[in-house]
Amino acid sequence: MRCEDSRLHPVPVIKKNNTGKRYIGDITINNDKYQRYMGEIQILKVNLPASEKVNIVGKIIEKDIPLINLIKPSQEFILLRTMKE
Repeated sequence: MRCEDSRLHPVPVIKKNNTGKRYIGDITINNDKYQRYMGEIQILKVNLPASEKVNIVGKIIEKDIPLINLIKPSQEFILLRTMKE
């Protein structure tokens, strides 16, 4: 699930960092290797292989992962920081 609006705001250059295999519920941001898509944020609905263009920056807490599928196209959502479980 892509948050296209996130790349419309100015961001500093995002360098490659933490680019391992991606799992359902991971929160990622495209780094400078993705060029014009740098800064775009995603929440994974499926597992994906590692990509040198995508940094893993967070994780949806386990109990909230089923809620990801309730978000519809163009629907707004908010990510809140929590303490580690």
